[in-house]
Amino acid sequence: MIIDPVILLIAKLLISGLFLHSSIHKLMDIKTFRGVLSNYKVPNLILWPTAIVISVFELFIALSIIMSFFGFADYGIYCGIGLLGFYTALLSYFFLLRRKVGCGCSFGSKDMPIGKWHVARNLTLLTIAGLYLLPTGNRTIIWMDYITAIFAVIMIFLSLVIIENMKNNNYYFNLRNSA
Repeated sequence: MIIDPVILLIAKLLISGLFLHSSIHKLMDIKTFRGVLSNYKVPNLILWPTAIVISVFELFIALSIIMSFFGFADYGIYCGIGLLGFYTALLSYFFLLRRKVGCGCSFGSKDMPIGKWHVARNLTLLTIAGLYLLPTGNRTIIWMDYITAIFAVIMIFLSLVIIENMKNNNYYFNLRNSA
């Protein structure tokens, strides 16, 4: 199956934006991210280094993917697929064990326990990133393709934010009414 280069462009923009946002979010509040990692039972001895390494690695992934648009190697997307795959497996593991661990998406402010939504979201993002591994057509990308890709990424991000907020609000609504 050969995919259109615009699909690849959308996938790279989406994954780089995801990792850029995630790394900045973590670096701006590294102390809280350290707390999230402690919920995942990361040993105290390596909490700080792990928090810093993950945040910087995500930033590296985002910048590598962005630099690939300018002719640099595509190592970032491979690292992104690996990290996203590892985190998806970790989420799935905790979900299957029914452990009440937050996803870490919002650092505890409105963090809900890992659910089917988190696993499905990450599997979808992993699939989108995995599109990069498929052969791409030779069509030249024109200016309209870039506009299409940018608006597609904006719409995907908005959809994810809306769905995440709906899930959080539903979770807290049910929690409040069950008490």
